[in-house]
Amino acid sequence: MQMHYTVGPASSETELQQLLEVLSPVFHMPVERAPRFRLAVGDANFRIVRTTDCVVGGMAIVHMGQYFGGRSVSMNGIVAVGVAPHFRARGAASALMAETLREMHRDKHCAISTLYPATVPVYRKAGYEIAGGHYETSIDLDRISPRDATLPIRPLVDADMSAVKRLYQTAVQHHNGTLDRGDYLWNRVREPRGEKAAGYVVLEEDHFTGYVFYIVKGNPNEEYLALTDIAATTPTAGRRLLTLLSDHRSMEHHAQWHGGPSPSILLHLREAPARVKLHCYWMLRIVDVPRALAERGYPTCINDELHLDVRDDVIDANTGRFVLRVADGAATVTPGGTGSLSLHVRALSMLYSGHRSVHDLIAVGQAESDQLSIGIADALFRGPEPWMVDMF
Repeated sequence: MQMHYTVGPASSETELQQLLEVLSPVFHMPVERAPRFRLAVGDANFRIVRTTDCVVGGMAIVHMGQYFGGRSVSMNGIVAVGVAPHFRARGAASALMAETLREMHRDKHCAISTLYPATVPVYRKAGYEIAGGHYETSIDLDRISPRDATLPIRPLVDADMSAVKRLYQTAVQHHNGTLDRGDYLWNRVREPRGEKAAGYVVLEEDHFTGYVFYIVKGNPNEEYLALTDIAATTPTAGRRLLTLLSDHRSMEHHAQWHGGPSPSILLHLREAPARVKLHCYWMLRIVDVPRALAERGYPTCINDELHLDVRDDVIDANTGRFVLRVADGAATVTPGGTGSLSLHVRALSMLYSGHRSVHDLIAVGQAESDQLSIGIADALFRGPEPWMVDMF
């Protein structure tokens, strides 16, 4: 039987409570954690899918930015998408995603949207596509060498956070896919699942050049350091942070954290004791094609234009031809042009993030292009594999 759903913000306290009752078992969230999650997200940022009789599911939206080409692009992160078991595979999740995306575009909420998928097909149907990775690094603490304790290091206090946030932006903004964090994600760094992380800052000429947050996890027989974040902007700060981790080697076996496929801090090591593996992929959705293309950064050495022909099954305004003109690292976008590079909005997501080249997309039948446009597009978008530190 075809189901009819409506989608939107919660209309009452009762609906919010019903949504949390649906989401809690889906994500194994203890009842006592639900109020904390609700406070972190904010009531206005929940979206509910309902029938005429009841709430059947929903999700949360987290407003932030995501760096591409060195610039922060306005992004809505999709969190905790869940549907009651007896309504799954009946179109509820698809209705929820499609209507929320149309709302984002209509109300100019963001240029792009990103999520971590529990299952891929439902999000592909909504126009998302795999666009980058989330990697796990593990390093044995007793194998960190050389050790360098030249710089002073001290515990972090609340008053340090403004400087730490600026340091974070400096460290990550030139890596495609990293997040321009808001309070929601910084709270997860400092208090993962409600447990307060230890924080330390490195001082160099009276300013911070590195920091780390971690908690001790594992069992008494094999404890390890779970880093929620680590960043350094100078070589000496990077070595100092590695030495701090090494100083735990009498009690903890290894350190583990998430980030990119080749963390630059590992270049300080004499040997190669670190293990890096892909933990999972994330998916990207272009919500507003002209805005997303204009907000992104580009190589400053390229002055050129690319003619796109985009198809979008969910957001009608994204379907059409657009001319992307790039000069001095910035872009303008206007309607029209020849449409010499033709692709679906899902394929545009992969190109946009740098996860796939036009050659890759053509090889699997997801793009059509002339040779000139292939060269321009690859020059504009290609770069190191996009990645994220944060899970959300």
